[in-house]
Amino acid sequence: MKETTRPIRVSMTNTRRTNLSQVSLTTPGSSYSTSNAPDIYLITEPWWRIPDEPDAPHYSVKEPAGYYPILPVQVVPAAERPRVYAYATSTRPDFEVFNRYDLAQDLDFLILEIRQGQFVPFLLVLMYNQDAPEGAQRHGRTFERFKSVVLPDMPIA
Repeated sequence: MKETTRPIRVSMTNTRRTNLSQVSLTTPGSSYSTSNAPDIYLITEPWWRIPDEPDAPHYSVKEPAGYYPILPVQVVPAAERPRVYAYATSTRPDFEVFNRYDLAQDLDFLILEIRQGQFVPFLLVLMYNQDAPEGAQRHGRTFERFKSVVLPDMPIA
């Protein structure tokens, strides 16, 4: 039996840290609700709630129907925010998306591995390239930190 695959549609947007922009990506009436909806949303400057109280939860990941969120780190430090994250569809059985936490965990870039059928797996990198904020646990420009990551021998997009 021949395996059937379809092209993977990817959309990238900067939501300028606004909740409305981020929510509108997956609101009925947007491309989200059509047959042409992206399979992967790559988001820079996502909205992220940092509370006034240090012990209050500070996450703001929403899970729109049919998608799951992918954060650049497993735990976001208190009073910090990711500058990138992604949503991947959970309704397409012909491909898989994995966050490569084993390669890097950085709030400013995300390394995803895409696997689809008989095709060669590849890495998809989303980066927000600027200096780390004052007082952040990371330092320097994002691309300089990314260059220190040892990547596997596979295609990169």
